[in-house]
Amino acid sequence: MSEPIYVFFDEYGEEGFSGKASEWFVLSAAIQGAEDVHTVRSCYADHKTRCHRGDDWYFHFVKCDHRARVAFINDMRPAGYVFMSAAVHKPSITRTDNFKRPYFLYFYTAKLLLERISWLCRNQDRHVAWAYFSSRRGLRSLNVRLYLRLLRRRAEELGNKIHWPAIEDMGITVEPNKEKIGLQLADLMASSVGHAIEPRHDITEPRYLLELKDHIYSYNGSRLSYGLKIFPRLTAELRAEPRFAWLDQFGR
Repeated sequence: MSEPIYVFFDEYGEEGFSGKASEWFVLSAAIQGAEDVHTVRSCYADHKTRCHRGDDWYFHFVKCDHRARVAFINDMRPAGYVFMSAAVHKPSITRTDNFKRPYFLYFYTAKLLLERISWLCRNQDRHVAWAYFSSRRGLRSLNVRLYLRLLRRRAEELGNKIHWPAIEDMGITVEPNKEKIGLQLADLMASSVGHAIEPRHDITEPRYLLELKDHIYSYNGSRLSYGLKIFPRLTAELRAEPRFAWLDQFGR
């Protein structure tokens, strides 16, 4: 009997293609073994105590300053999480008609992650017991279930590579971040990727992502394409930009 895991999803950026929208859309997953539930709660409680957090506090990347983000990363290291992200560079998508439909980009990015999560399960004799998606306007668990049915029914046509035995029986729910530690960690990962690749005032900040590096899924020694999937593949011109200098360190 394979061992259960829980997977938590949160995003960075917007799905839109207008000039005011983000350059990137990132969806990230925090993966927790069922055996690590107690450790996760213990690390979280210890962090709240050490940082003098109130009972109603929860981690939200954008509401924390730099030191608070790094402290949260450090205090949650023993929790046993594994992270994955799929990052979509919207200006590199040449045919955008379908991606402009509501939730199309979100679900396509989720498919990229679900493929990789299912591969992890296949390689480690695991299965996803529950998938938790962070609340966002219009998203319902039924939407996710219907999309998965579509992927399963049209697997060959849609070109997905999901290992279905790993996810076909999983429960699906949509909840606010404050309700689940795993969703807060997915927020941490998504925002860390976003800060590493999306310039703000012509500056990127890869430190958070590099701090998480050892907890990001790798396969055969490679994090790229597995723990961090970039779609479409970075062009040589884009890859040469200074903002991606951290990729060499990330891959080691």
